[in-house]
Amino acid sequence: MIPGNHDQISWSGNEHSLTPLGNAYRIHANGDSSVQYPGPMIFSHPTKFLDALFVPHIRDKAKMQTILSSEEAIASDALFVHADVRGASMNDLILSQHGISSSYFPPSKLIYSGHFHKPHAMTGGASRLRYVGSPYQTSLSECGQQKSLLLLDSQQNWECVQEIPIDVGPKFHRYESIEHLVGEDVANLREGDHVVVSVDQVELEEMRNEPKVDDSRGIAFDSKVDQLRKTGVSVQIRDSPSRNVPEEKDDCSQENRVIEFDHATPRTLLERYLDFCLERGEIGAATAKSLLEGGLALLDRLDEKIEEPDSQASTVNIDLDSVTLCGLGPFRQQITYPVGNRGVVLLKGRNEDDESDR
Repeated sequence: MIPGNHDQISWSGNEHSLTPLGNAYRIHANGDSSVQYPGPMIFSHPTKFLDALFVPHIRDKAKMQTILSSEEAIASDALFVHADVRGASMNDLILSQHGISSSYFPPSKLIYSGHFHKPHAMTGGASRLRYVGSPYQTSLSECGQQKSLLLLDSQQNWECVQEIPIDVGPKFHRYESIEHLVGEDVANLREGDHVVVSVDQVELEEMRNEPKVDDSRGIAFDSKVDQLRKTGVSVQIRDSPSRNVPEEKDDCSQENRVIEFDHATPRTLLERYLDFCLERGEIGAATAKSLLEGGLALLDRLDEKIEEPDSQASTVNIDLDSVTLCGLGPFRQQITYPVGNRGVVLLKGRNEDDESDR
């Protein structure tokens, strides 16, 4: 096993949560005696093993590039890494823009990587790079993804000789409308699964409050939701984003719009973000103005505190006394949480006013 970024505690990666597994073992009784079997072999540092190079997650890109270009990497039959590679699929919609270039990998090698949850292979490079993917779905962004276990043969240069489908853990399901959920057969959904359905809340309320004689969709929708929840399926109802998004006047769709973050100052980034929210109708002009003024004032205060005596940059500590939420998710009314001198605060609850379980 190699530590990934979520396993590592220190920036160097030397301290990580896989250490207990490396120290583990099991005992098998064999008559009057017993046999002790060691636990998993953990590679905390780049290690050559069975003609393959195992490289844990490394945050220093320059160091990672040096390792991938080393003689040991070039002489290996395959590489096992946990890396963000530029051009890889972070999910079904987004490609990595800031990862390490695939050109640093030695050519004509098999590369197996962790990090991104979507199982997929990268094409176009000199090497064959394959993201194994997570063993089960962890969020809605993995909806529809088939997970699998790859069986590799070290005697065949670590080629994949079998791909075993994995069907464990809860699954995520997305429905785009009332009609989509009502007309779908949900018999295959299991206890613990998560369903997210996008609806026009105004239309749904009209169906419930003023049902037409020839329109039973509201009743059918509520019945289907109740049926799912009784079987242990979590159902989250979201307001359809299309209702509040103005039509684009050019050929570029709203979903494909990209905010350029490279080389943007904090002020520019804040202005672009608020303009984007304003265009989408997520906030009003008065709210955007208030947020901009408050954000710029905070940035000015931070700039005043940042000094660099003797060319050594100083740090600025920000202590939050309270957090005020309004109009975010279930927080329709303004609510303030005191967080001063309280350490880590976990906010956990159940939203029951909008037919949501999350």
